[in-house]
Amino acid sequence: KLIEKKKQKRMPASKNLFSDLLICGECGSSMHYKKGKRAYICGKVNKMGKEFCRGSYIQEKHLKEIVRSELKNLINVQISEQDILEKIVMQKKEGDHAMDIELNEKYLQELMRRKERLADVWMKGKIDEEVYSRKLKEIQAEGELIRKEKERMTKIYQCQEQNLRDWIQKILNIEIINEVVLKALISQIQIFREKKIEIRYAFQTKSINCPKINT
Repeated sequence: KLIEKKKQKRMPASKNLFSDLLICGECGSSMHYKKGKRAYICGKVNKMGKEFCRGSYIQEKHLKEIVRSELKNLINVQISEQDILEKIVMQKKEGDHAMDIELNEKYLQELMRRKERLADVWMKGKIDEEVYSRKLKEIQAEGELIRKEKERMTKIYQCQEQNLRDWIQKILNIEIINEVVLKALISQIQIFREKKIEIRYAFQTKSINCPKINT
């Protein structure tokens, strides 16, 4: 919901993944991206020199992995993949697709009853063998069509369910880290000189301290 809300606000394009999110934990300045080093550095140090701030620095690839790891940890603690799947699968079972499969099953059962009644009429001599054979073939042909349609719909249902599981897995694993995801879920990231970072999420007020990292 947060991601969709952010999309509607037409965010201005940024040059770098963590633009507008990073703050130097030492002086509070915004951090600047250094293309040559593929890293972020304190903006005050970048513009005015090291005498104005102790300075903070982090490579983008390290920050990206930390953020992905932290988001995955939060998701694993707060969200049950199995619960989500069970709820969605239950809704699908109650949907139009499942009702169509159930309807086909009822048709097949009705054809079986028609077949039994036809055999009973023939056994009692009320219709000749030619009529019996013709009507039996009609029932069998109709049943074959319904069975094929039921198989087709079942395969579609199974494929949709697998695609749903794969999609949920991708979301829970945070496989894609892009600007929309970051700005929807994270309000600020502070980078400190001692290789410590602090993440402030859009959906909770307390900060989370990440372990020290090597750059």
